[in-house]
Amino acid sequence: MVCGEITADVGVQEPVTMSVDAGPIVKVDDFRYLGGWLKSFDDDFRHRVPQDWQACNSMWRVWKCPTLSRDCKQMLFQALVGTVLLHNAETWTTTRALERCIDGIYTQLLRKALDISWQQHMTNEELCGKIPSAMHRL
Repeated sequence: MVCGEITADVGVQEPVTMSVDAGPIVKVDDFRYLGGWLKSFDDDFRHRVPQDWQACNSMWRVWKCPTLSRDCKQMLFQALVGTVLLHNAETWTTTRALERCIDGIYTQLLRKALDISWQQHMTNEELCGKIPSAMHRL
């Protein structure tokens, strides 16, 4: 039983028809694959930012733990929070504006994780310490 058919133009005289039993095949402009939006990196980035804040906020007990060193918190941040933001980023077409936005969000999240206010006037190099900045990880 064929539930759906699709016709594709692959450069031959006759169109190629594919069908599946699971249901109709619908043509879409963008879709989500392995957690990332494939066509539009803007959509992918817009979906990543709230996920990253959620990942950072869910670890508040770790960030507030007085026995963990700053280096340990930075490594945890890089492994658990930074990877959420930068997942699938190698497929994005980066512009200077997007790079500034990525670095800004990454810095805000790192400040939250290390409990460092922007009013403390710490440079980004001092803030990141041994871990690379967001754009250096791409």
